[in-house]
Amino acid sequence: MIRKARRFVQRSMDHQGYFTGWNADFEKVVVRGKDRDEFLSRVREQFWQRFFFTPEERQMRLSLNAHQRESILQNADQILRHEIALFTETPVALGARIPWHTDYLSGYTWDSKVPFYRCSPALYPGGYDIKVPWELSRFQFGVWLGMAYAFSGQEQYALEWVRLIEDWISCNPAGMGVNWACTMDVAIRVVNWLWAYAFLADSPFLSPSFHFSFIQSLWEHGRFIERHLENTMRVPSNHYLANLVGLGYLGTLMPLFPEALRWREWSWGEFQREFLRQVYRDGVSFEASTSYHRLVAEMALSLTALMKHNRVPAQYAFLQRLEKMLEVLMYLCQPDGTFPLIGDHDNGRLHRLKVYNPPEKEWSDGRHLLAVGAVLFQRSDFAGAAGREWEDALWMLGNDAASFMRTALQEGDFLNGVRVFPKGGWWVSHHPKGVLTIEWGEVGHAGRGAHAHNDSLSFTFSSSGVNWIVDSGTLSYTGDYHLYHLSRSTAMHNLARVVGAEQNCHDERIPFRIIQSGRITDFSWREERDLFEAQGYFLHWDQVHALERRWLFDGQSGILLIADHVYPSSKPGELFLHLNWGVNEVTEAQGIFLCQSGEHRLMIQPLSAHSSWWVEMGKMAIGYRIIRPSRIMRALFNGWVVYAIGEAQQEQDWQTRLQSTLYRGRNTWERILLDTGCLS
Repeated sequence: MIRKARRFVQRSMDHQGYFTGWNADFEKVVVRGKDRDEFLSRVREQFWQRFFFTPEERQMRLSLNAHQRESILQNADQILRHEIALFTETPVALGARIPWHTDYLSGYTWDSKVPFYRCSPALYPGGYDIKVPWELSRFQFGVWLGMAYAFSGQEQYALEWVRLIEDWISCNPAGMGVNWACTMDVAIRVVNWLWAYAFLADSPFLSPSFHFSFIQSLWEHGRFIERHLENTMRVPSNHYLANLVGLGYLGTLMPLFPEALRWREWSWGEFQREFLRQVYRDGVSFEASTSYHRLVAEMALSLTALMKHNRVPAQYAFLQRLEKMLEVLMYLCQPDGTFPLIGDHDNGRLHRLKVYNPPEKEWSDGRHLLAVGAVLFQRSDFAGAAGREWEDALWMLGNDAASFMRTALQEGDFLNGVRVFPKGGWWVSHHPKGVLTIEWGEVGHAGRGAHAHNDSLSFTFSSSGVNWIVDSGTLSYTGDYHLYHLSRSTAMHNLARVVGAEQNCHDERIPFRIIQSGRITDFSWREERDLFEAQGYFLHWDQVHALERRWLFDGQSGILLIADHVYPSSKPGELFLHLNWGVNEVTEAQGIFLCQSGEHRLMIQPLSAHSSWWVEMGKMAIGYRIIRPSRIMRALFNGWVVYAIGEAQQEQDWQTRLQSTLYRGRNTWERILLDTGCLS
């Protein structure tokens, strides 16, 4: 009640004109009678003393990232034409003037003249997506304009950034309109404005008048963040961490603001405390989502690197937990560098310091964070897992990153074996013949399930650098409630279930909420040389149905054997296996399904009687709202359903390896195989 009363008072003050008249306040409170030129000169001087690099060091960073030049210029040229790709595979032309308050994918426009708290997402069943204007106003594309200016020296990029900032400020008075409705996005905008400023601050197109209004808007952003921290809900989330990152950046890089020291000291201490609450002891984010795990790690690394650069100490417990978080990310990485899309994902980034090719790789690749972590924690295994994704580390850490990159271990030499994260509920088995990831945790977010899916005991499988069986991703948020809840459903994951059953309850009308109505009651694993076994049992106690699943992965043959059983046995079960969008052909011959992806072939062979199998078309999201067609292996069964998965070029070779796997796992699997009629 106290929190609600405080929020009501704040909103009343906002509605009565709290944000009006700030020009006079800025002159009085911040400038304090100084000459404008002198004030702006001191702002620039103190900014360069505290940012990751000075104008002189910037040239060195540009040479370290010279391989990015062409891709950066190409994207900056698209921005000059106002062609921007957000939640689309190809850039969208936004017209001569950016529609800051419009979901340009649906055409819906929010009123720019109403207070921020009256701008809300679409109600059920959706129809427009508030994330589109939010993402646009994060200004992450502005950093590419700054990089293009630094690489080329062409003033057109600086001029365009100035025009966009001026237009945004004029169209978005402080506290008014949709782009102030989420404090997280306000904070991320601050970070990206400051990063772009580091590349553009010495351009002659940053006139004193522009400079003054830009610094004033940064101050307004900071005051807004401080007054509207997203910690009023019962369980704060990654939004609150983003708020603290924004205040930390402002408090560090804009020391002339009278609140700067308080912002920096309080936000840095509070960030570390909140981080320890939101990240389990095993290093897994409590959001139950790999993408949000990456976002939290990115925010923590960026702020930690900035504070370290400014000699602000960090707590040992925080650094230890952050290092463990990166270990989780390292083990989640599959052979192609991507991680499984467990839980929600919405393309969330703090800052985008690289252009990815292909673009969709950006939304499921976390190796750039391992590169930063390798330097901060002096971990050669992180450096090896980072591969060639060193751009972020080079921009932030310069020569330290360059020297560490040259002395790193070879990629992937250390990932063999099983790694278990018991609190987060992730189990990963790495082997040269394949990578198996199992999700067996709870709904996360202290039981609220904000970004979790109904995916307990779901798995992903890759081999030979190909992701074969994958999570189908997140199709939408409040833009389409049906697609969002479809994304979270049991049927959109690699699971078996009683026909039509859901693991946990969720109301399609209520986004970002799953009611924990089932739980893993047993999960165990065993590793013996290169033979990995795991088994799990999920019970839904309200509707009294359950799933028992067993895995056997043979590192010698590269074959994965799975047995599923649903309860009650009197009801039929159904099985879903989601193939990656790159699997362009599936054929059946003599009871074996052959999946083709380029030159690679995956075999899926049913081994049990009383089951019928077929292939149907489905869809998956390779990024938020970026949907591609995919194929789904479906099965209806009674009792147990047992099947084998693995790569093979010839059927004869496949059968030989399969028999070897069945023989090696006979002690665990003999009873199941006999019961299902697989062995006589």
